[in-house]
Amino acid sequence: MLRFCDSEVYIKYEETITRSELFTFFCSEGQNASIIVVLNNEDIFQGIITYDSLLHSSSGNGFIQRESVVLNDEVWVNAKRLFDNNKKIIYLPIFNIQNELIYFCYNGSGNLEETHIDHILDRMEQNQEYLFIQELYPRVQVVCIHDFNEWAYRFYNVLKARGIPVVTIGVKWKDFGILEAEDLFQYPDYSVMNIYAEGTELVFEERDRTRKDRFRPCMGFDFLLTIAQMNTLYVENLIKQEVRGKFFRCSIPWFSQLKDYSLSEFHRFKTYFHLDNASPMVPEHFKDEHSMEICGLKYQEVLGKLQQEKDKVKNHLNIIELDHTSIIGKRYGIGKYTICLIGPCIIAGVGTLEQDQLAYSLLSLVEGLYPNKFSIVTLPILPYYFRERELALKQLVKNKYNLIISIDQIVSKLPESLSRVVNVDLNLLDLFNARPLDEAWFADVPIHTNGIGNRAIAKEIFTKLLEPSLQSMDFSEDESNTLIEPIQMTRKEVQELNSYLNMIRKDCFDVEIHDRVGAIVMNCNPFTKGHLYLIEEARKQVDYLYIFVVEEDRSFFSFADRIELVRKGVSSFDNVKVLPSGSFILSYNTLPSYFSKDTVQNITIDATIDIQLFAEFIAPALKVTVRFVGEEPLDNITNQYNREMERSLEEYGINFIEIKRKTSEEEVISASKVRRLLNNNSFDEIKKIVPECTYDYLTDRYADKLI
Repeated sequence: MLRFCDSEVYIKYEETITRSELFTFFCSEGQNASIIVVLNNEDIFQGIITYDSLLHSSSGNGFIQRESVVLNDEVWVNAKRLFDNNKKIIYLPIFNIQNELIYFCYNGSGNLEETHIDHILDRMEQNQEYLFIQELYPRVQVVCIHDFNEWAYRFYNVLKARGIPVVTIGVKWKDFGILEAEDLFQYPDYSVMNIYAEGTELVFEERDRTRKDRFRPCMGFDFLLTIAQMNTLYVENLIKQEVRGKFFRCSIPWFSQLKDYSLSEFHRFKTYFHLDNASPMVPEHFKDEHSMEICGLKYQEVLGKLQQEKDKVKNHLNIIELDHTSIIGKRYGIGKYTICLIGPCIIAGVGTLEQDQLAYSLLSLVEGLYPNKFSIVTLPILPYYFRERELALKQLVKNKYNLIISIDQIVSKLPESLSRVVNVDLNLLDLFNARPLDEAWFADVPIHTNGIGNRAIAKEIFTKLLEPSLQSMDFSEDESNTLIEPIQMTRKEVQELNSYLNMIRKDCFDVEIHDRVGAIVMNCNPFTKGHLYLIEEARKQVDYLYIFVVEEDRSFFSFADRIELVRKGVSSFDNVKVLPSGSFILSYNTLPSYFSKDTVQNITIDATIDIQLFAEFIAPALKVTVRFVGEEPLDNITNQYNREMERSLEEYGINFIEIKRKTSEEEVISASKVRRLLNNNSFDEIKKIVPECTYDYLTDRYADKLI
């Protein structure tokens, strides 16, 4: 958030300035936050000097900051661009259209609250359909904005767009040509909403001006956070009414609502003892206290384990695209029925190890009664991001197999217009009030739960919300282990598929609930460094990886040779297994056009049967939740196959991940290139693009060509 300020300045002429004199000035008492305006010998403005610009300059007169902006409608955009381009800038001079220096501009701290308010204003500017002051504060007849900054200016325009009377107070408004001076005496006191854009002296926080975070934006606009939360409740309620029985709202208590709390809980609450997966937010005085325990673990232990889990967390990433915004959550389990958890930090698992997170605990309970039927998907979206919540929910409810649970701290004081329609299916206040006080359930506030709290919440949600709904669900169409005939298979084909599933199950990994299992289907005609690269990249993203080698013997190299080369090539990878594809993955029966692609490329394929067999039978048998493919810029048939998987697999709860192809000398490595080089006896070129096992095989088999 950009703010304007007045400041006393010192004038210096550029030709008289010396670095030593400047250091002497800024180091004298009370001058470290002063601003020096630099003029040339014709009294024309050249720039400013601050203690920061002096410290960050190395030689010459580089300490003169020459950037400035003009006061017009583009001032916010232009100033932000300059601040972004040069992080060392603290102040920007503001000139009016008469080229007079009138103010200085500085940037806010960029803290979390500021980010939220910026986002809310963006949404309010873009869309007038959401609840606003008229609906949420019906007694308000006029808004009075005291003083001026970027938020005040943007909010003023939002009010004007909605036809809400507004009064502006402060001289800076006049410089923008804005003077809204309605007679406030015509309005009763209770109908005037006063907004203090720059806070008041009673709440303004004075900080050491030598600190980088010295500019702490006032929260004169924190009411926008409440408006955003109310909009979230409103849009959720509309969708909840449309899909009765599939959407549940769960309320976590605020700390102030707890009936009682321990001294340790109160201490953590007051000191904001909060562990974050990305950056632990812990008071400085705790960091040296190795014996300090939080949620049953010593602080240093928690920190170390969170660091170790960073790589593992990405194994369960689930990305949903919403209005050009990517929401990154996690997916656990393999079932096509999905329980979607949406909400803030408790959903993201902030500060908890993976096995202690709510989604993991809930899936364990569901799996106990319905093995392999369900997946848990987490979508961490804060209640201030009401548009993103709305878009996510509208996507989720389209799938008939989805159940949705929204978990939030509900706004404590709802307007009457909302309190009548916002209902909570499960209020966890009683659960938290019944907790043993000698048992830590959360870090600083109840919504920052640990493993103990999450397991208790998961049990409550499962018992009171999910179990009654799950008992009424009809799973007859989803018997994963009982073969029915949705793809018009003959009795013989059903028997063959059963035999194939039994065979691959005997050689499968011992998979836990939280493990992520991937699969790649490859022809490997022959095995190249491109195939090896795809396997290496995929195995980094999962706990276990299956390689299905196409068994159909319609390729240049035999199946027996192809699968043997792959097994040799991956023999050092302990989390990779190589399996035959049988007649059910990329075979002549499931996708015949794949085997004529060397001669025919200009056809449209239908991979429905192949994808359906994999998704409904083979993936569940091995608990596969991710299908990897290599990017295909050359082969139209394979590219179409990839695109069909991208469209279809998500419906079965299987993630589709496409990995960019490996190149050699700026050319994509392909098996077809190896075959061409082999035909030309170019073994030196072949050696560059195939693993050692393939090169040895080719030189041994085609030894006569080497002569």
